[in-house]
Amino acid sequence: MLNHTDLVTQIGAIGDIHAEDLLLDLALSFLAKQQPDLLVSVGDIVTGPGNVDRCCELLQSHSVITVAGNHDRWFVNGTMPALPDSTDPTTVSEETKSFLKALPQTYELRSPVGLVLICHGLGTNDMADLKPGDYGYAIDANLELQKLIRSRKYRFVVNGHTHCRMVRHFGDLTVINVGTLRSYAGPGFALIDFESGHVHFFDIETGGKIVKADSMPLNG
Repeated sequence: MLNHTDLVTQIGAIGDIHAEDLLLDLALSFLAKQQPDLLVSVGDIVTGPGNVDRCCELLQSHSVITVAGNHDRWFVNGTMPALPDSTDPTTVSEETKSFLKALPQTYELRSPVGLVLICHGLGTNDMADLKPGDYGYAIDANLELQKLIRSRKYRFVVNGHTHCRMVRHFGDLTVINVGTLRSYAGPGFALIDFESGHVHFFDIETGGKIVKADSMPLNG
């Protein structure tokens, strides 16, 4: 497995998981066949219809670099809101709880064209978001986004949280949202190729068929 000092040219990226263990298995199996340098997940493993233990086992067996989402933080801290499909702590193994507790907020990778930040929201704020329709004041007032832009540290931010996959450019910073595996929210994932300069998005259709949905340029 690569460590954070190695150069990565291509990564497979999983969006918010939300206990969709069956779809996670399909996505990871497909991405593994593409042989990327690394697999990453932007968190929110809990809160959903499936098996959280199996999700964590799959992430570990595929050596997926995983950061914590706000739902994972709520679960670990015992502050989960009363949601219809919140994960019951009594149904989760101690191994899974330890795995979730140990998840970092962010992770950095080196690509041939600049530093990559893996996070859930924006930077260390797992509740910060950026949506496809945000323009003007919504961008100017987005303090976490502006902080990332001004720092000029990262070339790419790979995130989730909104479930809205997109590629948006802000000067030298590109934000790549890899969407979600939520079955009712257009489940899919991404293959990010820093060498060719493209993000390839894939849909998981009903019945488990995986189809290429779109390709977007990494450079604005």
